[in-house]
Amino acid sequence: MTRTSFDRVPAWLSKGRTAHVPVINGRFLTGPESGVSRVGRELLRALTEELSGGELERPIHVAVSDPRPLVNAGVSSSLRYTRGLPGRLGEQMLPLLYPGGTFINFCNVTPLLAWRSVLWIHDAHILDAPETYPRAYRYWHHSMLQVARVRRFQIVTVSEFARSRLVHHGIDPALIRVIYNGGDHILRERENPAVLTRFGLDRHRFVLVVGSPARHKNVPFALETLIEHIDPAIMIAVVGMAQRGPYQSTTALVDHPRVVILPRVDDAELRTLYGAATSVIAPSLVEGFGLYAAEAMFAGSGPLVLSDRGALPEVGGAAALYFDPTNKLSLSEAVQKSLVPGIAEQLKSAAVIQREKYRWRRAAREVLSAFA
Repeated sequence: MTRTSFDRVPAWLSKGRTAHVPVINGRFLTGPESGVSRVGRELLRALTEELSGGELERPIHVAVSDPRPLVNAGVSSSLRYTRGLPGRLGEQMLPLLYPGGTFINFCNVTPLLAWRSVLWIHDAHILDAPETYPRAYRYWHHSMLQVARVRRFQIVTVSEFARSRLVHHGIDPALIRVIYNGGDHILRERENPAVLTRFGLDRHRFVLVVGSPARHKNVPFALETLIEHIDPAIMIAVVGMAQRGPYQSTTALVDHPRVVILPRVDDAELRTLYGAATSVIAPSLVEGFGLYAAEAMFAGSGPLVLSDRGALPEVGGAAALYFDPTNKLSLSEAVQKSLVPGIAEQLKSAAVIQREKYRWRRAAREVLSAFA
């Protein structure tokens, strides 16, 4: 049964120990849903699954200000939940509650006063394209990264591409470890075919475009290209446009009867969409990982048609076709190729091999090996 009560004082602290006890910064459990917080939740779930069969010499604590979200986090009592403080200020005060702890931060932010910290930085986009972000958000994260660099905190990122960009921006490569995200969470829920009926996709072949309103996701380019160049009988569904973030773009989408802009969907619906799509298209100009590519491979999607930028070629490997996300002819040729039955089957077979790199419990084992 999921444990939801707090330890008033961590056992290691009450005994006056100063060992580097791992403390997971659990603020992401009480914040808004985002792609980054999803990664934190999945890592936390996978860690509890890995630990359920045995005990570490030193327990891992999860510092949270409110235990109620833990009920829905799918975690077990193999991790100890201890009291945190609410909000961004509370997050920064965690080292005062847990002196001597090693803080593990899954979501781009660390307590700056930590003596030891492990910080997940999911991409370097805030450094590569700072104009995409509001000024206050940009200054805060730049300051945090500078402190992490000077304090020599350990950095985890999610692809070799993201690692190379962080090194480019001055992070010591010796401090950076790559741990891939997983995609197998998409199998947790059964498919829900009702989503196809609700949006009229059960009566048509369709391609699925993945991208948020962020400018670098490049969705308008993809829609314009697909409308102009692919079979008019094929519908174009777009998932991800309901995503919120600090980098919104007001660029208008192409208004066309073949385009279906989907609202936020749950994992059962998303799994269905991946599995039913003729191909899954990602036109992003930059990507630190591309969680959707890993998800689609586990969902048995049609061929992946991915931008050749960022980490997408690394994640897709031999299981995808690639295109220049600034060249309409390149995209249209890749999509047309994905519709050839023999090529589609070849890519789907390759995805069964490629996706094994992206399991959450594999990531959890790397976390435990390196930091616990």
